[in-house]
Amino acid sequence: MFVKRKLLAYSLIATLGAALLFAPGCDFLETEPPGTLSEATFWQNEEDIRVASNDLYNHLYGQLRFDLSALSDEATPNWSFDNLATYARGQQTSTTEFTNSWWPSWWESHYSGIRAANEILSYQGEIEQGDQEMISRHMAEARFMRAYLYMHLAFLFGDVPLIQEPIALEEAQDVTRTSEEEVWNFVSSELQAASETLPRSWSGENQGRATKGAALGLRARAMLYAGRYEEARAAAQSVIDLGEYSLHDSYEELFTPEAEYNDEVILNKDFVQNTHPNQVLEFLAPGSLVSGRGQNFNVPTAAVVDAYEMEDGTPIDASGSGFDPNNPYENRDPRLDHSVFVYGDELPNGETYDPRPGFGGADDIEQGFNTTDTGFNIEKYVNEECLGDQYNCGVNIIEMRYAEILLIYAEAQYEITGSATSTAGPGAMSAKDALDQIRNRVGMPAVPADGGPNRTFEERIRHERLVELAFEGQRFFDVRRWGIAEDVLNGPIRGMRYEDQNGDLQQVEFEPFENSFDGSRDYLWPIPQKEIDLVGLEQNPGY
Repeated sequence: MFVKRKLLAYSLIATLGAALLFAPGCDFLETEPPGTLSEATFWQNEEDIRVASNDLYNHLYGQLRFDLSALSDEATPNWSFDNLATYARGQQTSTTEFTNSWWPSWWESHYSGIRAANEILSYQGEIEQGDQEMISRHMAEARFMRAYLYMHLAFLFGDVPLIQEPIALEEAQDVTRTSEEEVWNFVSSELQAASETLPRSWSGENQGRATKGAALGLRARAMLYAGRYEEARAAAQSVIDLGEYSLHDSYEELFTPEAEYNDEVILNKDFVQNTHPNQVLEFLAPGSLVSGRGQNFNVPTAAVVDAYEMEDGTPIDASGSGFDPNNPYENRDPRLDHSVFVYGDELPNGETYDPRPGFGGADDIEQGFNTTDTGFNIEKYVNEECLGDQYNCGVNIIEMRYAEILLIYAEAQYEITGSATSTAGPGAMSAKDALDQIRNRVGMPAVPADGGPNRTFEERIRHERLVELAFEGQRFFDVRRWGIAEDVLNGPIRGMRYEDQNGDLQQVEFEPFENSFDGSRDYLWPIPQKEIDLVGLEQNPGY
């Protein structure tokens, strides 16, 4: 076995108190310095609301989804000294700041977005200049984004302060934690309300904004997270009934610029080259594709690669599967080939991907920090269009797509009916029907109603979520809401299988740290200690 080794604030008060920027009574000698934003110069018309709602979309997770993958079993942080690795090792404390270049702090950034949404909503019914229908839609966008942020806060921290209006600095000192159930109730009702105002689609320069389908889809996701299957199924069915979405013909094309805004995409985080780019190539691509320094922040593990079935639907470890350890990537589920760079793949620059340790290729695991630790790289979103400038990628990152809605429906339908084939319910579609649509798109065989040999139908649903949504940020939530995190997030991290220079079969093991998950503590994250000290919030157990 080859072993890879590598050595190596704002508080809630400040964030929520930032509403003082527009608070009444804060004028200085009743004057307005040139260029200053205040109640007297902003919040006057439709354009002001549009500009403010535009900023809310910066709080969509986007690239953060790849970090979430690295806190599950489908990927791992490539740098053992990064604070992301601290969480993967289960070493986080109330003073650990989980930050990175695109997300300053989980707690602060979420409440910063909530504060901004509350500020917009505080002017509901008061903006008289402009198209009132459009103003109402922008208000609904603010409700959508506020619910989006509270959904994540409730999942990560449990009981959290539920703030629904701008508050002054002194008021922020008196906030308390609201029960998680009440927060989920709020998220559900807000998204339903937003869906009743948001349009089915936007056009022109407004393309990419939240729609009716996005609000209903997010409600379906949130209620699945909360374990409220009836509500999740109903919301998923509402998205299906809109008739606005369908599975895109090509899974391979989904994550490329050519497929942006296709009929499967329900919500994007939009990026534009030269104007508002992302750094997907720098953070995900094999080192050979990146000039100067490559990050390889998060890389796939053998756990996800091994999960992809043989092309006939047989698990690779099943007797008679035909899996060949010496040619491990042949005759597999096509989604593997479109999701993970594995040894022998052709890269976007036309070169062959060769991460084998000791073979001297540009992506050789032993090369250094800019190469993968596991022998795999994430392929989704790594496209030819940004090869010339790794800091200037314009590909949109999908926040939600129709395949996820079908997966939500399948899981909720099965949990409610206890049957893979039951069509009871508003949609008259079985859980099996929903899964088979997704598998049919990539040419994989239908799922047996009984799950097949050695697998339950529930395991089939969970498997399908893993391989269909790999590296899209959902596995992080799945292993936690299913209560299996301590089963899959403990132990060594393994990577590629390969023949060494003596012809012996080896498997990479990334040894700087092992994943660790404490089931008695880590299902909730710690409230930042500065909030405990400044606001007096009660800490989560174990921290």
